[in-house]
Amino acid sequence: MASDKEERIRAKAHDIWLSEGCPEGSEARHWEMATAAVEAEDAGAAPDVAETAPEPETAPAPKKRAPRAKKTPADPDAPAAPKRAPRTRKTTPAG
Repeated sequence: MASDKEERIRAKAHDIWLSEGCPEGSEARHWEMATAAVEAEDAGAAPDVAETAPEPETAPAPKKRAPRAKKTPADPDAPAAPKRAPRTRKTTPAG
């Protein structure tokens, strides 16, 4: 059965993990940070988890697209574009 200190470390490590956005592969670092925090609490100097936890990495903001160019009205004196023939469906023989 886990000791009270180990349960406190586990809870603190979980809090750190949550505060960093639940990253994978940081268990050992979170456990070390939690152990230091619990030992400091036991010694009488309680550091804040926010002070010991590194800043969470944030994804860069998506790049904004340039606005689309406004369409200019067609020149009424210009000749009309030729119309395209409608597409026909290809049929395959059943068989």
